[in-house]
Amino acid sequence: MKQSNWFIDSIQYGLIGGVVAILVSLIGMVMRFSTRPIIQDVTDLGHALLFVLFFVMAYQAAKSEYPVAQRFMAGAIAGAIAAIMLVLLVLLGGVINLRTMFINASPELYQFLTFGNLAIVPLIGVGMGLLGALFRLFSPPIRNALLFGISIMVMVGVLGEQLMTIFINNGLAPYVQ
Repeated sequence: MKQSNWFIDSIQYGLIGGVVAILVSLIGMVMRFSTRPIIQDVTDLGHALLFVLFFVMAYQAAKSEYPVAQRFMAGAIAGAIAAIMLVLLVLLGGVINLRTMFINASPELYQFLTFGNLAIVPLIGVGMGLLGALFRLFSPPIRNALLFGISIMVMVGVLGEQLMTIFINNGLAPYVQ
């Protein structure tokens, strides 16, 4: 079996993450999901989609076979590369009118992707990359418990209005407010 190189893996996963982030941005998923808050005044589903993408690519890059320091470096590199590719999309969109080909390539999308500041995007990528690498260090039971808790939080955040409707229709509204 061929032994993998942590640096090459981190570049590959970062490029894959960047391409997927560009794709979900240009087809309109990010902006469409941006209208759904997960945590009010903190984050929405559009940003969470990108954060999770950076996180997952870094988690994949930080393989268990690597020493701990290399896992963190691989995660940070993968997250940074994916985020930098979004920055390149924004810069390219500022020079070339991508909207003739991709209708969702709008100034609003670019503003949303960068939080109004291009420099913050790679920092977010590195941060999510380090979290992905850290997540790889946890034992499977802890990792599964954290993943379950985060998944429930996202589901309740996204489906909150529908859940309230169900609770109201079943007379449970006073117990959940």
